[in-house]
Amino acid sequence: NNLIEDPPKFNLFSNIITINISHNNLTHIPREIHNLKRLVNVNISFNTIIDFPIEILTLSSLEKLFISNTHLKYIPIDIKLLQNIELLDISNNLLTDIPVQVSELEHLQEFIYNGNNINIFHREIRFLIHRCIVFEQMRYELIK
Repeated sequence: NNLIEDPPKFNLFSNIITINISHNNLTHIPREIHNLKRLVNVNISFNTIIDFPIEILTLSSLEKLFISNTHLKYIPIDIKLLQNIELLDISNNLLTDIPVQVSELEHLQEFIYNGNNINIFHREIRFLIHRCIVFEQMRYELIK
């Protein structure tokens, strides 16, 4: 893929539930993505996105967000609006902090944050990581 700065017209696909626009050299996500209210899975990894795309915060059905390897520098505190998110992959970015509001994502089960320069974790984030790890261990035990 190589969408660069001429992305598709997202409003033409209002019923779509999964979008993968990874590996496209995008510097931002088209504003029209907020029209895709049924989106459940979004993968915008491996682009050159520095600022968190706030349009994603309006996707109330979103369950999985992959935003790894994008040069992302921060996570907005409004991340807490993604109340249905189950998987959040922010790995391999330029993050130095994870806002405490991530811990308010009650349905979050898989939180992938490795490959960032995070030295200090808020107490609530440490609890969240523990909760996600415990969930992973439980799921592993159930699969055996």
